[in-house]
Amino acid sequence: MDIETVVDTIANIGIGPLSSYLGEKREKQLRALQIKVTAHKIAHTLFQEHGFDLFKDKGIRERILKMFPIKILSKIYGDPLPILDPKELAQFNWGNNSSTKKFLSLLDLTLDDVFSTEKHDLSFQTVARVDKSLFDYQDEIRMKLNAFLENKNPRRVIVHMPTGSGKTRTAIELISDFVRSRKNSEKRLVVWMAHSEELCEQAVQAFLNTWSRIGTEEANVYRVWGGRKLTNIDLTKPTFLVTSFQTCHFASVSNSNERFEIMESLRSDCNLLIVDEAHMSTAPTFKQAINFLCDRETKLIGLTATPGRHHLDSEEKETIKLAEFYENNKITLKNKSLNENPIEYLQNRKILSKVERFRLESGVDIEITGSALATISALLDIPKEILTKLGQNVKRTFIVASKVIELAKVQNKQTIVFCPSKENAIDLALLLQDKGCLARAITSETPISTRRVWLSQFQQRKFNVLTNFGVLTTGFDAPEIEAVVIARPTTSVVLYSQMVGRGLRGKAVKGTDNCTLVDVIDNIRNMPPIPQAFTFFDDHFGELK
Repeated sequence: MDIETVVDTIANIGIGPLSSYLGEKREKQLRALQIKVTAHKIAHTLFQEHGFDLFKDKGIRERILKMFPIKILSKIYGDPLPILDPKELAQFNWGNNSSTKKFLSLLDLTLDDVFSTEKHDLSFQTVARVDKSLFDYQDEIRMKLNAFLENKNPRRVIVHMPTGSGKTRTAIELISDFVRSRKNSEKRLVVWMAHSEELCEQAVQAFLNTWSRIGTEEANVYRVWGGRKLTNIDLTKPTFLVTSFQTCHFASVSNSNERFEIMESLRSDCNLLIVDEAHMSTAPTFKQAINFLCDRETKLIGLTATPGRHHLDSEEKETIKLAEFYENNKITLKNKSLNENPIEYLQNRKILSKVERFRLESGVDIEITGSALATISALLDIPKEILTKLGQNVKRTFIVASKVIELAKVQNKQTIVFCPSKENAIDLALLLQDKGCLARAITSETPISTRRVWLSQFQQRKFNVLTNFGVLTTGFDAPEIEAVVIARPTTSVVLYSQMVGRGLRGKAVKGTDNCTLVDVIDNIRNMPPIPQAFTFFDDHFGELK
C-alpha cells in the first residue's frame, strides 16, 4: 500500500472542494502556522485526521470516481452502461463489502488495508529460532514468580519492573516454565490481558519467539481482541490466549449467550492470568474483566512499571485499592550487591539509557476556571479543553517545532513528540515538513495499516520525527529513539513515565547510550497545588538544564 499515492489522489480533487471538507477553522490554523495551504497539504491533513473514514463521504467518492476514464471503470464495475455514472457508483454503504472493495481497487487498496485489525490465524504459528537468554535480574524475578506459582497461596501478585527492563519477556519465560511443568492431563491455558491492540500483539509475538526456542511441543495461540469472535478453543495443547480488557468486559455483559458462555468457560480452564499495565486493574471495567476470568484456582500476575493509581500530592486511597486487589503482594527488581535504585542500576548496565533533561518554556499563560479547575482538583488530569487550547496556540507550536528541528535535523536524532491534541500532532508534522524536517503524525484515528507503515519507516530511520496524540505511550518499541519531547502536560505519574519510557532503551538492548528528554513548560494559572508530574522522577534522571 502506497500511502502517498492515496494522498496524491485525494489532492487531485482540487483545493476548492478540499477546503470545504477541511473547514474554515482548521484552514485558518494552518495559515496562522505559515503553512502554505495547497491541495496536497489539505489532502495530507484530511487523511491524517480521518484516515480512510474520509471515503465515507459520498461526495469525495464521486469526485474520485470522476478522475477515472470509463474504460477503467468498466473494467472494475462491468460494461459501460449508464450505471457507470460516477454519481450513481458513489451511492453505496461504506464498509467491508463488495462495493467498497471495487472502489478501493481503483486506488490499489484492499479491504484489509482499510479495515484490517491485525488479522492473524488463531492457530499455532512457527517463527525463527531466537537464541536470547534472560538478564540475571529478570531471571531472579522469574524464579520468585515460579515460587509464587508453586504455592497454593497467595493467589495474586503484582510485578514492578521499570519501563524498558523487560517485563513482557520475563513474564513470557515464566509462562513457558509454567506450561512445560504441567502434565498433559492438566489444564494448560494461560490468558494474557492488555488494554491496547499494540500490547496484545506484542505479547503474542513475544510468546511465539520464546516458545519456538524453549517449547517442548506444539502450542495454540488465540488472538481475541478488536472485534474478533472466539467460536471454539482447543485445549488439548498448551494454549496461550491474548485478549483485551474491553473484549472480555463486553463478553461478560453481552446479550449473546454464545459469546458469554465461551468466555465464561475459560474461567474454569484458566490456570494463569497475566494482566499487562496492571496499574489499570482497579478501574471499574478492567476490574470486572479480570474478576470475570478468575476463579478460586486462577493465579493472577499483574505487570507494571508504575504500581500506583494516585496522582501527585493526592490521597493514596486508589493506590491502596490497587495493592489490596493484588493481596498486598509485590515482586520488584532489586540489586543486593549495589546500593542503587533500579533505574540507576539498569542505566549503569546500559540496559536503560542515561537521560539528559531540558526545560522548554512555552511562554503560554493560560488560566483555569470553572469545570476545568474542578477536573484538575479531582486529580483526573488536565482536561481536554485546556490541552486543545495549548495545541491551538501558534507561538507554542513554533517554539516546540524549533526545538524539534534542533534535535532531529541539526543533531540528527530520532525524535518522538507527545502533543496536546490530535490536530496539534498533525499541524506540527506539517510545519516540520515545511521547514525541511521529515515528520509523520500518528493519532488514534490513523488507520492501523497506515500506522504500521509509518512506524516501520521510523524504525528504519526513513524520517526523523513522529508526532502523536493518544497513542504510542505503550506497546511501541523503537529502541533507537534518541529524543523525547513531552508537549502534552499531565499530572499523571503513570502517563508521564510511559511517555518518558519510549526513549529509555539502552545500548545493551540495541538502544542508545543517552536520550534527550525535553519537558515543555506552560504557565497554567489557578492550578491546584499539584507539581508537574516530571518532578516525581528527578531522583532518577538528575538535574534539569
